Amino acid sequence: MPHKDPDVRRAYQATHRRAHKEEYAQRDRLRYQTYKEGRRVVDKRLYDAKREIRLEQMRAYYKSHKEQWEAYKKAWQQANPDQFKISRMQRVQRYQVLKRNAYTESVSFQAIMERDRMMCGICHKRVARKALSFDHIIPLSWGGAHVGTNLQVAHRFCNASRGAGRLPAQMRLAI
Repeated sequence: MPHKDPDVRRAYQATHRRAHKEEYAQRDRLRYQTYKEGRRVVDKRLYDAKREIRLEQMRAYYKSHKEQWEAYKKAWQQANPDQFKISRMQRVQRYQVLKRNAYTESVSFQAIMERDRMMCGICHKRVARKALSFDHIIPLSWGGAHVGTNLQVAHRFCNASRGAGRLPAQMRLAI
């Protein structure tokens, strides 16, 4: 029976909430999870509905500001040649991974270069920045993942000449 006095009602509710703390927490978690899943569905629907409109707006913007955009990209590439090269490699490799539906995670190419001390994982010689490439130890075509532990530094020539034909027993890194 609800109490008419607000102070007594608040005290009763606080006591009841403390006594049934776990039930309230579980109910709140369930409510939040339901809300979150429903929100994801709504957000995805809105995103899909507006995606083409946004893409068209972006294309129109880049088309109308092409000279400014190209000048900005060129200036950034000249100011950051190492980062540009690595980010270009990341884009190419990410495309290859997505094309094959392989597992991928964010990879720090700088950390891989430091780990391997700029030594080629195939011929075991020093790699210059100009000849730098990253080799998937277990190739993506064989179901290898695009993760830091499956990548090694390699010369472009070594990486291209070896292809996807090396067995795991022939690899330098322990898996």
